[in-house]
Amino acid sequence: MNTEPTTTEIATGFPVLFTKEEFKKNIVEAMLVLANQIYFTFSADSGSSIGLVGERVWSMLSPKPYLGSTFGDSGTTPDHVGLTYADVERLSIVQTLVKLYDYGVLGILDTSIAGDFDTCDGYENQAARILYDLNRSTFLQEWGNHGAYSSAVAVERCEYVFELANARLMLEGSSEGFFLDNRDAGFLSIRQMALLSGMTEASIRTLASRSRKSLLTTATDGNSQLITTNDGKNTTIDIADAKAWLKAKGRYVPISRKRNRGATDFTNRRFSSIDEIEDAIADRMEFLRVQYGDEVINARIKSVGLKPVRRQIVPPIDLWKQVIGEEQLLKTELMRRFGEALELPADLFALRAAEAVMQERLRGIEKQVKQAQQLKS
Repeated sequence: MNTEPTTTEIATGFPVLFTKEEFKKNIVEAMLVLANQIYFTFSADSGSSIGLVGERVWSMLSPKPYLGSTFGDSGTTPDHVGLTYADVERLSIVQTLVKLYDYGVLGILDTSIAGDFDTCDGYENQAARILYDLNRSTFLQEWGNHGAYSSAVAVERCEYVFELANARLMLEGSSEGFFLDNRDAGFLSIRQMALLSGMTEASIRTLASRSRKSLLTTATDGNSQLITTNDGKNTTIDIADAKAWLKAKGRYVPISRKRNRGATDFTNRRFSSIDEIEDAIADRMEFLRVQYGDEVINARIKSVGLKPVRRQIVPPIDLWKQVIGEEQLLKTELMRRFGEALELPADLFALRAAEAVMQERLRGIEKQVKQAQQLKS
């Protein structure tokens, strides 16, 4: 990706090539591309089967009714089929890409998940490889009309974001990082330096060459020179030298720490299980504890009238956790008061709590129906 066109810039001077809202639209488009891959993989040569596969794939993307024309046409965009960010934001890969945008582009580290992506064994590594492979695939070449369609640009931007986030991890002294084939602790590659400076690799190589010549002939301020090391095969930049140079050029992005998990109003989406909404509530409570302190939140919960419920995590192992429980989730007035305590829309929160319970019950009934059908046949 060319990183030197006209851009908007944040206070640090680091060029922001696209806003977070623009990137969210890119993510939705990338998810539609991946969904089409799944659709083609599992389609059967039958009209009814094709429709069933399409409907199942769509259900993984959105709770909205399925449109039969969603899949199979490379010119189809999210706008054509009514797919929005709100539909896909619950997906782990989507949340990961947004988290990496916050860290890589804006320098925001979510302390609720700090360290999660500083590992080659984490989810971020696998998500990055999926999109890395997709961006180089012949499937995307054809599907994106060799870069002419917005889907190709969307996937390319996803790769840029996770590469930049990984480079920033290394710059900040990461112990491992993710998505690196060759790790050279304490050093950055030319590619990583280009990403962190918002310049092209060719420009970085030119600057490095000029700096080497300048250092040999004159005594200059080291911070104004891009000091590199070459082992005969690869050119690298020491972390300390890289950070000093970025600061001198006004391109360094300082890391700010925030707790984002649990910060948003989650009542705008549907929950398919009791565990799912319990997890969202737990994140919200922890976020509020950071904001107001344990004493304030404990007093709020006590005034709501919630009673602690213990549930065994994996029977018969003797491990338990405290939950709200199905019975309390179905009590409308209790959930309304709880929603107010969580600083969420009270009526909608109560409805979402009941909906999560009913969704879980419905899945249980559907499972029993299928089993009964199998026994009948």
